[in-house]
Amino acid sequence: MKNRVIAKAKRGEETKVSITFQSKQSLKEQFEQECKKESISMTSALNALMETFLEDQGVEYSNNSIVELIKLQDKVQEDVDWYKENFHKLTSDQLSEMSMKEASLLAIHRELQKKGMK
Repeated sequence: MKNRVIAKAKRGEETKVSITFQSKQSLKEQFEQECKKESISMTSALNALMETFLEDQGVEYSNNSIVELIKLQDKVQEDVDWYKENFHKLTSDQLSEMSMKEASLLAIHRELQKKGMK
């Protein structure tokens, strides 16, 4: 599990929100030392630990917030609308791109549904 957590902690970061909790002093100090050894922040390690825990529980973790998904949905929808408006001028590659964008829209919609959005 340690290697999975460290690998997740070292990848790209997304917007974070604050969580406040109490820890044993000795646990915090040891955790801080181990994070320094691995060249990762404690925040990244704790986020990766939570993500790994969810995966181990069989919960599919999505690293996109609802706001980010809606923004992405709007952007992809704009692209799809452009393709549809210019359908008669599209190359075969652009038609393929349009199909992928439409598939992306469906995936985003499903993800929003999982998060309780309709």
